[in-house]
Amino acid sequence: MAWEQRYSDDSGVQYAVRYDAVDTHYDGCAKIQIAAVDSAGFPVTQLDWLIACLCKIREEVELTGTAALPPWLR
Repeated sequence: MAWEQRYSDDSGVQYAVRYDAVDTHYDGCAKIQIAAVDSAGFPVTQLDWLIACLCKIREEVELTGTAALPPWLR
């Protein structure tokens, strides 16, 4: 599974979130890959933790108004 946002000129992928059951994390479980310029892979066993962190960031940003959230994160 993959969700990707392409550059406006369609020259490539700007942001991506991918589920990869083949290229597993070092502990043997499937992983989630988050990509922008670089990418990071998280084991799916830590998905709840990752979601909680992202939700907390969104809450803090909304409370402080320090940055505009992209529509896909609202």
